[in-house]
Amino acid sequence: MKFFIDCLARKINTSKSDSDFAFFFNLLIAGEALTKLITLMITASLKKDVDRHQYRILYGLVRTSGIGEWSRAIDDLLTGTASQHLPESMRVYQAELTKKTTKDEWQSQAVYELMEALKCLKINLESIPEKKDLKLWFKLFTELRNKTRGHGATITTTASEMAFHLDKSLSIILENLSLLQVPAAYLKKNMNGKFRVTKISTLNEHMELLKRTDSFHYEEGVYIYLEKMIKIPLLKSDPDLSDFYLANGNFSTVKYEMLSYLTDDIIYGNSEEYLAPKGQLPQSESEGLGELIAYENCFSNVPGLSYEYIRRKALEDELYDLLVNDRHIVITLLGRGGIGKTSLALKVIPRFYEEKHFDAIIWFSSRDIELSSSGIKLVNSNVITQKDIAMYYAKLLKSESEVNTKGFDAISYFQSQLSNSDAGSTLFIFDNFETIDNPVETYKWVDTYIRHPNKMLITTRLRDFKGDYPLQVQGMSYDESMELILLTEKKLGITGQLSIESKEKIYNISAGHPYIIKILIGDFAKNKMKGSLEKLIAGSERY
Repeated sequence: MKFFIDCLARKINTSKSDSDFAFFFNLLIAGEALTKLITLMITASLKKDVDRHQYRILYGLVRTSGIGEWSRAIDDLLTGTASQHLPESMRVYQAELTKKTTKDEWQSQAVYELMEALKCLKINLESIPEKKDLKLWFKLFTELRNKTRGHGATITTTASEMAFHLDKSLSIILENLSLLQVPAAYLKKNMNGKFRVTKISTLNEHMELLKRTDSFHYEEGVYIYLEKMIKIPLLKSDPDLSDFYLANGNFSTVKYEMLSYLTDDIIYGNSEEYLAPKGQLPQSESEGLGELIAYENCFSNVPGLSYEYIRRKALEDELYDLLVNDRHIVITLLGRGGIGKTSLALKVIPRFYEEKHFDAIIWFSSRDIELSSSGIKLVNSNVITQKDIAMYYAKLLKSESEVNTKGFDAISYFQSQLSNSDAGSTLFIFDNFETIDNPVETYKWVDTYIRHPNKMLITTRLRDFKGDYPLQVQGMSYDESMELILLTEKKLGITGQLSIESKEKIYNISAGHPYIIKILIGDFAKNKMKGSLEKLIAGSERY
């Protein structure tokens, strides 16, 4: 984050020539920005987990207008319950912030200078331990900020004394904190599929590669690199790095405030992604069964289709042929969300129950959203990390006492099973693979160990990995689409109310995308069959 930090430093230096009061308050502004930036960088790195610790922290931060919540979040991230979900790549930075240091180390010196600033306000600091960690700095800074900028009436002479120490304290952190030096850039995808990569701090090889290839998928925004690309939430900029905005409270059901600590400008973020409740979510309809069921010639935990399905015979046959063909060990069903990848897999798999091709079929679900006619619904991902995958598999094949035995290594066990499964020849299916934590690394992991006669089937919206055989799932054919339209009409109780012309438009507009077909008919029905489909689409953000 060097560019952002340099901009803050220039603002501080400029204010020195103004007045001691202006200098001190610009230092406070820089301290706030630094606190928020570090909090968001650590939060962004959290691994996905069923309790959604990352979302829980962001849920609080986006709503608070005070700096205290940010300081408490840092405590949680570094030593609280959320810290259990920090990736290994963040551990060295965690240690730098939590290490108990002596007075000769820079972390202790930064805290000492901040304490000297607080003493100017005659604040009692007797409870501060002799050995200090940098985590303490954020708690003390919150107190300084609230006693001055927040609620205090600081006189000029006191501000001058505090500015001297606060300046030294901030300078020590900005010069030494290695987290601020990680590779960082603003990413924006060009029309050719390659990225415009605007340097914020050092660029690494992967960031340079994004300029030359169109095979990666990242949303526009500010990213850091810690073994993988990580987007920083609640932080906005632009490809020219003309300004940086950080979440600043004033949350409503529509928007929240984002403040520039460089220019004092305000913009607004969209609140929609932070409206869901905290905690665990409902289970997905396509979550795997909790046990292996014996069918005719196969054991399986694959869920059944819980909804009416329109046959897509050509695709079904192609997928079946690929799964029985020993030439391809890894098959990928690739396509847009709602295009029918999961439904296709769930329809084809039962064909193997009557055969002797696979002894077991294991289903892993990482689905985090479900697309219903009323919109997108958040659901709980059953497996997120590599450990989740390994433990889920172990619990299917081993007893609870074996899994809980001291020293049992689920990861090693699963790796061995990919090569030679206890269940015999096994088809491993990973549904919604793109929502797994670090899917590229996870793909390399399973691809390294999978061996014939075992096979692997992946459903995914994004494919940033190689080595598999991709089967593209596209829109339904005309006849299939018409069959789905008739079924949807029947379910909505509007059979016969759609004209032939409207059905043709629905097919052409949706390009046979089943979810879009359902949404179009649903919205048209809600509108009491009035208006044009084109206007409905133009007025909606769902298509």
